[in-house]
Amino acid sequence: MDNIEQILSAIPLEKVEEMQANLVAVREAFVYATDERPEQELERRGPMFFALHEAGLRLKTKYPTKA
Repeated sequence: MDNIEQILSAIPLEKVEEMQANLVAVREAFVYATDERPEQELERRGPMFFALHEAGLRLKTKYPTKA
């Protein structure tokens, strides 16, 4: 942590802009819905959607069933 300022200032501006653009592209996956409309959480593909999607994928791939 003592060198954090030097580390961050060494990142080229183009790289910072690229990383910021990538964050904008995926930010909705990390922002929860407001308390006013929690029912929209699954529709808008926020954190709850991705958590449930991942859980579903893990169930299908980690524990195969015998046919």
